[in-house]
Amino acid sequence: MPIESFSTDRPAFFVDGVARPPLDAGLIELLIEDSLTGPSSCHATFQNWGAGSTGVSSFLHFDRSVLDIGKPVRVDVQHGSGTGPLFEGVIDLLEADFPPGEAPRISFAAIPALHAFRTTPRSRSFSNQTDARVLKLIASTHGLTLHLSLDSAPGAVPNQKKVSDLAFVLGRARALGAEVWLVGRELHVHSSRHRPAAELQLTRGGDLMELSGTWGAPRTGRVTLGTDPFVVVAGVASHNGALRTGRRIRLQGVGPLFEGEYYVTRTSHRFSLTNGLVCAFDAERVAG
Repeated sequence: MPIESFSTDRPAFFVDGVARPPLDAGLIELLIEDSLTGPSSCHATFQNWGAGSTGVSSFLHFDRSVLDIGKPVRVDVQHGSGTGPLFEGVIDLLEADFPPGEAPRISFAAIPALHAFRTTPRSRSFSNQTDARVLKLIASTHGLTLHLSLDSAPGAVPNQKKVSDLAFVLGRARALGAEVWLVGRELHVHSSRHRPAAELQLTRGGDLMELSGTWGAPRTGRVTLGTDPFVVVAGVASHNGALRTGRRIRLQGVGPLFEGEYYVTRTSHRFSLTNGLVCAFDAERVAG
């Protein structure tokens, strides 16, 4: 069923740092997954037949001059306060599709620029180190600028045991009552208590199109300390580029059990010719 009130905005594609309007115009489907605990990736499908620069109908993207493995790719969106990149990474797969009775298509899959930070398991010890020094070390390893503000720190930093650097940072942040988010190549780790109130509000009947919630959810796998009882939600919103993983949002019109501020743990930005741009998300309720 078509989703009502979808955004007609089209994402903008940059390959090798250059704007590619033919990709924007030829986009058929897009899926950008961004998760703090799961996979993050980009998959996009485009028309691959038409009159190119020569004016003669032919395949548009098989010459590898634009789409090719190893090329850096960025996907931007402009919508209100959410202007900016939705994804930055590197193309690692090309796929062709020749559906019956339709024009040929080409797709690419891309991994995020911080793939190693997100996924590569690591083991190491941090004897006699503070959280601030350890977080700075991890950030510098991946070329990230650290923005840090903590209320207090436990006496010792535990060893990192076969987990990614992102998973380790999330674990330390949870122990310290802090929240984590990424903005480009900036890593933010800030005390939850002092974080500014949510700037993005989603309202049922408006930009919040779907929502399901659990009051008293299991705490296994949580990203934040959350509330007691623990509250999690999954929703779909009309697209707003400001709805990003790690952001705080405020939900309205969903009743006293579920209204309030939430920390977004996963986003799934989707574009289709039928539904336009929408964003599915998971979030954890944070203490007020």
